[in-house]
Amino acid sequence: MEESNHREQKEKLLTVEELAERLQYSPDWVCIQVKHGKIPAIRFNRRAWRFHWPTVLQAIQKWN
Repeated sequence: MEESNHREQKEKLLTVEELAERLQYSPDWVCIQVKHGKIPAIRFNRRAWRFHWPTVLQAIQKWN
């Protein structure tokens, strides 16, 4: 049961604020990285972005 819950959390789309908290940066920093194409985002409209955690981690790992 616990493993299933962990998997669901991993697959849940994150908001800018949730992603910023996981990365330990500000929401403004996240937005800047998205605008520069460094962090992949799913864009619903001008204000609504969502993030897939495993995809974000893969993108960040390529920075090094």
